[in-house]
Amino acid sequence: MKTSNKSSCIAGIILSLPAIVIMGTFTFYPLLRTITDSLFKFSLISKGMQWVGLNNYIELFQDKIFYTSLLNNLMVATLSIIIQLSLGTILAAITSRGLRKTSALARTIVFMPIVFSSVAIALLWGLIYDMNVGQLINIFDSLGLNAPECGFLGSRYVAMVCIITAGCWQRVGFMMIIMIAAMAGITEDLYEASTLDGAGPIRQFFSITLPNCKNVLMLCALITVIGAFKCYDLIRVLTDGGPSHQTEVVGTYIIYNAFNLSRMGYADCISVALLVIAGLVGVLQLFINKRNAR
Repeated sequence: MKTSNKSSCIAGIILSLPAIVIMGTFTFYPLLRTITDSLFKFSLISKGMQWVGLNNYIELFQDKIFYTSLLNNLMVATLSIIIQLSLGTILAAITSRGLRKTSALARTIVFMPIVFSSVAIALLWGLIYDMNVGQLINIFDSLGLNAPECGFLGSRYVAMVCIITAGCWQRVGFMMIIMIAAMAGITEDLYEASTLDGAGPIRQFFSITLPNCKNVLMLCALITVIGAFKCYDLIRVLTDGGPSHQTEVVGTYIIYNAFNLSRMGYADCISVALLVIAGLVGVLQLFINKRNAR
């Protein structure tokens, strides 16, 4: 019996060894290297590394651009949760229980943007926001509205709203598919019983659909927050963090310090700060999920 257990243990270690090697090489080693490198001052072309201790972190706490980028990340996360979850849930309910005959076509059309790369999406919306040839300026002119003087991407808050709009357009289909899968698990008897009691579609949505999809909605919120803190491509292409770092997010600010300013140590410091923030968000999410489960 002991020999059998020992053989099973050895077999398990051997089978998991490739995954351990891959995780160690591409996840744990880079993570540890980032943490240690954040204590040094160096660039990609420097011959050596200068020990600065916690000076990078002290500078980070005094860096106004970092706080601006962090607030922009929080803005993206907050508005993305509101827009993506709301539209995704509503579209899922419509295509699941409303447009039964054309639901497959509607789902395909809504889901299609997620298939394209973020760079392609950014280029497309960049043309829409263009003040010379963009369609949005034509819509403003036809409605008699005044477009922003600095353009749609020329001021902080207008540009952030435009970026978030592009991101939500790309990802709302993904949220819709997740919610469709969640709604498929709701028994039809609940809807039939509520119909006999005189409940309409809207009452069924708020009294049956949403309560039964609560846990999935929390999962979608976590996915959206993670995506918001990983946001890089759209902002890199649309504004490149401008004007004057007003639309910078943490991801673009890391790249700016690492490659534009050749401050690899400080970029690693920002990366560690982002890791800590993401970890705190994850812990908060788990706490909320456990509290709701009770």
